[in-house]
Amino acid sequence: MKNKVRPVVAKKAGWSLNRYIDYVWFAVVFLLASALPWLRGLYWPLHRLGVQALLLVFIAFWVVAKTGKGPIKVTLLDALAVVLAMLYVLGIITPASMNGAIQGAITWVSLMALFLWVRSLRLGDKGRGIVVGGIAAAGVLWALLGMAAHNSLIKFPIWFQGARLAAGFEYPNAAAGFYLMALVLCLYSGFVSESKRVKWGYAAGAVVLLVALLLTQSRGAWLGLAITLLLSLWWLRARAVDFAVQAGLILAVGLATAGLVMARPSVLSMGLSLLAAVICGGLVSLIRPLGVRKSVAVIGGICILLLAGVLWLTMSPNVYTLKNITKDVVWQTITYGAGQLPAGDYRFEGTFKLAAQGDQPATGHVAVQVIGADNKGTAVGYGSFAESGSSRAVNFTVPPGVKRVEAVFSSGQPQTTVTLENPRIVGARSVTLKHYLHKALPHSIAARLSQMSWRSLAADGRLVFIEDGLKAVRQKPVFGFGGGAWNAVYHGVQSYFYGSGRAHADWLDITLEVGIVGLLIYLAIVIGSLMPFVRREQVNSKLGLGMASLAIFVHSFGEALLAFPSSYYFLTILLGVLSSRETERQIVFLPKIKGLKASTLVAIMLCACVTVGFWLAEVELQALFSEKKEMESVSALKSIDRVLLFNPYSFNAMMTKLDFLSQLPNNRNEYGAILKRAQYLEPHDPRVPNMLGWHYLLTAHFSDALVQFQRGKSLQPYNVQGYEMLAIAGARAAFSSAASGDGAWQGFAETVIDVEQEFLETRNAARQALLPLSIVPFEQGQPFMFAVGAAHALLGNFDAARTSFSKALEGSDQTLRDRSTLWLAWGLLRQGDNVQPLTMIERLLSQEAYLEEWNALLKISGGK
Repeated sequence: MKNKVRPVVAKKAGWSLNRYIDYVWFAVVFLLASALPWLRGLYWPLHRLGVQALLLVFIAFWVVAKTGKGPIKVTLLDALAVVLAMLYVLGIITPASMNGAIQGAITWVSLMALFLWVRSLRLGDKGRGIVVGGIAAAGVLWALLGMAAHNSLIKFPIWFQGARLAAGFEYPNAAAGFYLMALVLCLYSGFVSESKRVKWGYAAGAVVLLVALLLTQSRGAWLGLAITLLLSLWWLRARAVDFAVQAGLILAVGLATAGLVMARPSVLSMGLSLLAAVICGGLVSLIRPLGVRKSVAVIGGICILLLAGVLWLTMSPNVYTLKNITKDVVWQTITYGAGQLPAGDYRFEGTFKLAAQGDQPATGHVAVQVIGADNKGTAVGYGSFAESGSSRAVNFTVPPGVKRVEAVFSSGQPQTTVTLENPRIVGARSVTLKHYLHKALPHSIAARLSQMSWRSLAADGRLVFIEDGLKAVRQKPVFGFGGGAWNAVYHGVQSYFYGSGRAHADWLDITLEVGIVGLLIYLAIVIGSLMPFVRREQVNSKLGLGMASLAIFVHSFGEALLAFPSSYYFLTILLGVLSSRETERQIVFLPKIKGLKASTLVAIMLCACVTVGFWLAEVELQALFSEKKEMESVSALKSIDRVLLFNPYSFNAMMTKLDFLSQLPNNRNEYGAILKRAQYLEPHDPRVPNMLGWHYLLTAHFSDALVQFQRGKSLQPYNVQGYEMLAIAGARAAFSSAASGDGAWQGFAETVIDVEQEFLETRNAARQALLPLSIVPFEQGQPFMFAVGAAHALLGNFDAARTSFSKALEGSDQTLRDRSTLWLAWGLLRQGDNVQPLTMIERLLSQEAYLEEWNALLKISGGK
């Protein structure tokens, strides 16, 4: 019997079941990594640590489950990704912030694991098309929801804040990053497509995404889009003119549509926006290649770059937008920082409307005043307005050295509804090209463009943040401080007192966390992933992926995208898809799920359970924040203890527990223990030593209190409150010790004098132009002056004490004024005046508290 030979049948091209499962798993991971954190949409979501940990478990499960016995082929990019993740893990050993280090480690380990996994997928042109199309479709969907929210067509619950675009969500970089990525994918994927239907769909989606991107008011995203478009002119070369025509049409229609949506938010404007998008898509699909010569395209690209440079150089801010105000008030004040208003001529504009109850016509007034460094206002402009609601303009001049500008508008009638629409401060003299852009563009967009200049960046603090961050980098330049470094160390290097959880430049955040070594590795991963796209020098299906990666990368250089991990998951997925090899797989994926060891499965399930517990703990803490006022202290403490059980490093949970403990009696021991643990975990946070100092002060541990207040002051040297608290604590310690006969009082009093001297030296050495921008004025306030006066009085320096008490008497706190009078009378009594002191304090001695303090002072002076 002859042996039958089976013919070799070629496998039919297509997706196998295993590959289909890969794509389903990829979709699940993508939704967890991007959509869920963005849907929650808060500035720094408290629950994101659980999301990232859950994502890490998903990736780990799939990699372990599908890794066969074959060798794992590791490339240089894979090795760099592993090293970067390990640098963040090692940051937990000696961190500047334990909570930040853990969060940074989980974030970057999950990012690099996702990068390795996506690189190993065999996508092909069809798979890449599905990924690109899916991301673009998701972006268009969220953009439509966001536009609907902006037009007040639908209302989202509190947990869907990510869709709230410009309608109240003041810092929407998470949404802007999503729209930017999807927009660039649509622009370039539609450009390279040969299908008219696909080109039509991508162009229509690009118009919708552009409108949503403009509504976010994100300067970083706009700048990222502009740089990406300009670089593409060089990259496309011969086809640059074709792309410029296509993209120019989309941008023009999108800009006009955005102006319509902003001017008249309604169902009609929403419908017209969609109609304009569809029409624009049809027009783009009809555009044929122009066949422009390469040399002509290069010359055109150079001209466009020169024009962009001219526009940038002429971007001197001349319009400053303010928020609309509608209130039932007799008067209302608008405050605007003068850090963005250089000395010169301006006018305050706005549409005023009044609606008064009764038959009398409503009239109103607006006055503009400037506040100088001495906190005294000077009127610089005045105008009146009536019920008709006509626009008014008040001209005024800003002199040098102004701290802020205030526009006070008022009505003479009570119960009057005052509406101020489209308020703005406009440069009265402007001959730049940007002046004409303001006439052509929608007001809010033009006003935001006005802030894209070096001067406005300096006024916003962005350049100062970078300068201060580089000071911290010099302390640990090689391997950094560990995760969460900026938020932990920026207080000690800031040039003036400001608050910022991020450096607003992710490259600086990364350098602080993992040093120059980590930054170089991160840049090597990004550049290495883009190299296959750059080397080919051809327009193909990877064009959109490469340009979208570049856009997010540029956006991250000027914004705090690390605050929203979803943006970095987008970048990781794009880079992974872009750098994947079609013929060689870095990680061998074999379907061995059935042969998975029981011990491995148990370990993975245990990790998943811990992660879910982590997640639920963070969600419970977030719910506790929202119900803080309504909850009883006992039930709230039980909830916080559950959170700390799953995450004992949660600094937010510790601080919340301290708030509730302060409402209960007999809890000093537990209160102090929590503060000591918080100080161990967050050694650079100035709030903890200050709170611990008050704890020691209330328990009469004066030396320990002064040590903690000194530590808090050194951690934030440009916060006057640190000096003030140290001076108050020293004066109280000196007074109590002197009244009890303790000889240590003199050292405490001398500490107060030293604090004042250190404050004056710090103020004189500071950059005087930045001090007026401080959140709290860097000046000696009433409590500070009273403490210094008390220290001088105890030491017998009555002339210096009289000077300090005189300044304290000018303050607004009546209690401190009365105490200053009491101490002045005591000083006069010690100088031999027995008549005037009693006249000064006769009224005060009728109150028990002042009588007790006066008797203590008499005891200190031996009854005199």
